[in-house]
Amino acid sequence: MTGVADGITAVALPLLAAGLTGHPPTIAGVMAIQHLPWVVAEYAGEDLRAHGDRRTVVGLANTLRALVAVLLGGLSLVNKESIPVIYLAALILGVGEALTDEAEDESLDVLLDAAAASDARSTLRSRGMTGLALVGLPLGGLLYNIAAAAPFMLSMVTYAVAGLLALGVHTAVHPRTDSRRPARREQSHQLGVPHSARPVIVVASIAAGATSACLSVFVLYATDTLALDAPTFGMVLAGFAAGSYLGSRLAPWVGESLGIATGIGASMATTGLGYGLTSLFAGQSAQRAIPFLVLSSTGAMCAGVLLRATFQGTFIAAGRTVDTAALRSFHLATWSAIVLGALTGGILVETSGFPTLFLVMAGLAVAGGALATTLRVSPSTSTAGAAGERAP
Repeated sequence: MTGVADGITAVALPLLAAGLTGHPPTIAGVMAIQHLPWVVAEYAGEDLRAHGDRRTVVGLANTLRALVAVLLGGLSLVNKESIPVIYLAALILGVGEALTDEAEDESLDVLLDAAAASDARSTLRSRGMTGLALVGLPLGGLLYNIAAAAPFMLSMVTYAVAGLLALGVHTAVHPRTDSRRPARREQSHQLGVPHSARPVIVVASIAAGATSACLSVFVLYATDTLALDAPTFGMVLAGFAAGSYLGSRLAPWVGESLGIATGIGASMATTGLGYGLTSLFAGQSAQRAIPFLVLSSTGAMCAGVLLRATFQGTFIAAGRTVDTAALRSFHLATWSAIVLGALTGGILVETSGFPTLFLVMAGLAVAGGALATTLRVSPSTSTAGAAGERAP
């Protein structure tokens, strides 16, 4: 249900902002602010959620998102929406998503045994992406075309029901206690990130930042250059989401067939190719660029899954535990890259236009792919498959 609501707001929020301003950095700021809580969560999230009941975390987060949605819907009804209000809404929506993401995984770990929890997490991700791509994104565009307030009102109801369902779980869901975890975190902190893992973080940041730079201002490209209406815009975003999901599913096969390092390089090269071809059509009103952007989203997600697996494999090869502290460094870099990439995309479009944006991101992705071919660690494909459950 939250996947559906997230899809609805993912369409309506940028459309609402684009209806108020055509300034690319301002539009890009919506995506940057919405992802900023993920960066903060990597620092404070573990401590904030250390002892809380996961039912309360998920229920409260969805309640907050419901309140934000109804506020946006009400303001749009009386034409009182503004960019500062949209920024605040994006921030709270990002907080809710950051809080619930890990809490949902931990709930499955507690309520189910280890093997079943792994399968359930995969199902959770698949159903969440299906709800977002097949229902939420197209529905958000259709509703926005009827009235700007409509998608926010429906997402309010969906978030609220999801929150009530979480609070209605009968079994208390507290994090598992493990006496070994503090020692592992301390050891990881003392040893730091293995030197061989640092290039992995760099490539992952490039992939996340390039994708963010293009998506943060895509609503302007879609509505101004391509002259898409709201329903078509929602369908295009659904195509991007479907491409990302395909990339996550292809990642284990790509890693097994080409090897992890070569697979990452090929995926990043595919991303760059998509952006490069998009730049050829970015100044035209034709919609021929859209399939190439979908191709880029597929390549970027495939690379992201393989990169997370490589990061985990590097720690294992170095004889270190891949615990929360270890993964935090990877997630912190990628989420930070999303924020910085979004702002960079807005600035590039403002100063040089969309063709330059796509061309620069193409070059960045190809450079990242070239760096990826030098990576030495090749984790197993099973690790790559597990990494797909929480790819950035």
